[in-house]
Amino acid sequence: MKRGTTVRLEPTEDIAATMGKLKGDRVTIGFALEDHAGRSHAERKLRTKRFDAIILNSPGAIDAERTAVAYYDGRRWEPWPALPKSKIAIRIIRRVMDLLAS
Repeated sequence: MKRGTTVRLEPTEDIAATMGKLKGDRVTIGFALEDHAGRSHAERKLRTKRFDAIILNSPGAIDAERTAVAYYDGRRWEPWPALPKSKIAIRIIRRVMDLLAS
């Protein structure tokens, strides 16, 4: 982009909130990328977007091969150790399966 270029932004629909309103019996898990007050922000996001669970991570996760995250299901926080992102994805899928079974 060259100097002096103006980019006009327009608000869009909150896709996650819309999914929460329309989800029915589907399971939704959100992600919160937070640099401060992570747990409180993630908990609020879980409630307002009507997620079944949320994964909290930090900006350090961007472009990283591995990351440590915390999983929250509305009742308790569970910190997960630093793992390759593919292993975190497998854990998330297992949690979705658990939520579907309950």
